[in-house]
Amino acid sequence: MESLENVIAILRHGGRQDLSALLADARMEFQYLDSMFVMNSDAMHDLVNAVIHAPISECKTLRELPDADHDVIRDAVRDAWPIDGAGGMVIQEVSYNIDKDSLHEDVTSLYAEPIGWQRVDRTMNRIRDLLLIASTEDHFKEIGVLCREALISVAQEVFDPGRHPPLQSDDTDSSKADAKRMISRYVASQFPGKSNRETRKCVNAALDLAHKVTHSSTSSYRDAQLCVQAVFNVVGLITIVAGKRGRP
Repeated sequence: MESLENVIAILRHGGRQDLSALLADARMEFQYLDSMFVMNSDAMHDLVNAVIHAPISECKTLRELPDADHDVIRDAVRDAWPIDGAGGMVIQEVSYNIDKDSLHEDVTSLYAEPIGWQRVDRTMNRIRDLLLIASTEDHFKEIGVLCREALISVAQEVFDPGRHPPLQSDDTDSSKADAKRMISRYVASQFPGKSNRETRKCVNAALDLAHKVTHSSTSSYRDAQLCVQAVFNVVGLITIVAGKRGRP
């Protein structure tokens, strides 16, 4: 794999900081196609394609760039590896692949170890798998549905109506599918009083964000990422409160 440091420098010099930012964590691989003579040169050159391996979110953005921006990147790559008279490479095209080594750094790695709650673990694994391949609106909506299932499952694991009474501001009884009320009542019982107000706010804010993006009518990959991040944060917080996450 080759560094893209020179390509990034060329793009920045040309005022394309937006494109250089997409390549900040990317690497380059050259794929041999054929050998050829270049005009005005007696040397043999290798005809190659340049494959840029980028993290999943950047790779998706790179693939969706307009042709003009793609041409800018290709020209920058060619400028970074110019043709010379002594022989070398002739870069034909530039394409983009997901850098699989970066997947473990993605949001899907958050609390990757099993919790011990089978339904929650199973649903979170499905979310991780789907997020890695999600590319259509149906995929994004399915992630939202799975995130809702994960919240319901974790709420059902910790909530006990006898031990976690309704909040003073809410006299509505919690149903078995009302994850927000169950979790809010659970956290309020575990962390009562003014001294624990920030903890309750943290959980409730994560719940609100998860609810919002889960029910978004304009689903995109970014919406799916936000939803997963919010839900996994809630699950992580609840597992800590419930004593399921100890010191590493």
